[in-house]
Amino acid sequence: MRSPRVKLLADEPRTQKLSDQAVASREAIAVARPFNALVDGWQIQIATLSVLANRSGKGIERLVELSDRARVLGRAIDDEQLAFDAVVKSLPQELATNPRIGNTRRNFAKASAAIQSIRAILAAS
Repeated sequence: MRSPRVKLLADEPRTQKLSDQAVASREAIAVARPFNALVDGWQIQIATLSVLANRSGKGIERLVELSDRARVLGRAIDDEQLAFDAVVKSLPQELATNPRIGNTRRNFAKASAAIQSIRAILAAS
């Protein structure tokens, strides 16, 4: 049994302030989080479309369906990337240039490139 006079560190009020860099990083994470969640969700759809697009023996109806799915997903990615860019534009410079924001921007670019590749494969089929 613990003595009632023993204090745990968790019981102590926080005496250190977070550094400006830590605060900026947390704010950048908060801004990027919903957009990263969207990109994460698209990764499964992109992988599925990629596998299906690379299979041989696709009929014309299947090609049309896959092309439509890729087009819709590509449009969603582009729309959300524009929304992300608008949010980033409204941020203070030190936050807008945070590496977490750059990572999200790269994730959008990768997803967009993957969809473009899938659409090219389907168009060549």
